Amino acid sequence: VFSWGYFTIEINEVAIAANGKCTAAEALSFLNGKAVVSSSTLGLANEFGTSIDCTGSTDFDGPQAYYSFNAQAGKFYDFAITPTFSGRAYIFPDSAGCSSGSTPNINAACGSEGDTGTYTTSNISANATEQFVFKPTTAGKYVVVIDSTAPTIYGDFAMTVEEKDAPTNDTCAAATPLSFTAGKATATGTNKGAANEHGTSIDCTGSSDFVGPQVYYSFNALANKGYKISFAPTFSAQLYIFSQSRCGGPTSGINADCGSEGIS
Repeated sequence: VFSWGYFTIEINEVAIAANGKCTAAEALSFLNGKAVVSSSTLGLANEFGTSIDCTGSTDFDGPQAYYSFNAQAGKFYDFAITPTFSGRAYIFPDSAGCSSGSTPNINAACGSEGDTGTYTTSNISANATEQFVFKPTTAGKYVVVIDSTAPTIYGDFAMTVEEKDAPTNDTCAAATPLSFTAGKATATGTNKGAANEHGTSIDCTGSSDFVGPQVYYSFNALANKGYKISFAPTFSAQLYIFSQSRCGGPTSGINADCGSEGIS
């Protein structure tokens, strides 16, 4: 017995993006500090095979789309990427190179945890938005790549990149002085785009390292005065206080102060 019937078939001809090679990275165009991209990895090549992993345990083995931008000193870059497939993204400096022999340089850079590059450490779920910040230690030309973990995983994506001023008080020596009026000082700020000045060295003698980006504020404490502090972050944060004389010295001094339970 044969089955038969009528059917409709539709074939859509689509243009393939021209930025499927590292050497053909498309320059991001910023307007009022913002670049917007809507494109696809459909039909693009997997240029480096299984050689890209950003020093992680998963190979980025999918087709890639490449973009470039010139990172400016004193700025950070706020990324929002929404793929229609399970995707990955990573950034490395253009100086790492684009040849097959450059993959160790690319991996070292994108696996550097923000120094010379960064990457999404887990898959971006289909139709979900991944947001991350990149503030390179060196200004210059960088490449951002939309990728996946398999040749069969590809599709449309949207990407927004915003160039913003980085906080200027992200080192102990550059702490912003708080000004008191009628016995009260108020500050509103962000640690987005700030540096992690002391790496894993700050723990206030506790069991957890404070490894996030920091911003610093200073105030002159007066004898026989107490200070009631209210702190309302929009993220999971840590706040600690130490003597400003510790700036520039060993981090053990900062830890001793902030771990002293109010004594110092």
